[in-house]
Amino acid sequence: MSSQLKLETPHDVYDKLVRESEKLDEDFCCDHFFNFMTTAFYLAESLKKSPVSSSATVERLISKLKKDKFFNIATNLSKGKKSFSLNENGILIMDDEFYNAKDIKAELLEQFESYFRTKG
Repeated sequence: MSSQLKLETPHDVYDKLVRESEKLDEDFCCDHFFNFMTTAFYLAESLKKSPVSSSATVERLISKLKKDKFFNIATNLSKGKKSFSLNENGILIMDDEFYNAKDIKAELLEQFESYFRTKG
């Protein structure tokens, strides 16, 4: 039996983000973290291209994300602009700066959860 991943709507991508978050909860490793970050970036892109992109709520979310340090990290990783390492303690190292990767995950997930809680 083969399974197919369907990413046709922003909600589909949000569901994938939640799955990636759950994988990180089970095994906080570099691969899962990268998948989570690229999914967060892709989710914002899919919202910008969706029919709801002109809604005030989406515009506020996108504006907030553009200013968010952690979302900018996701953007840079997704576009291949930055390399990174993740140590065994969950510390993200990028450009000689250190970040708690679990905090990054929690904050990004909360921003998208907040939007999808109100929009269903």
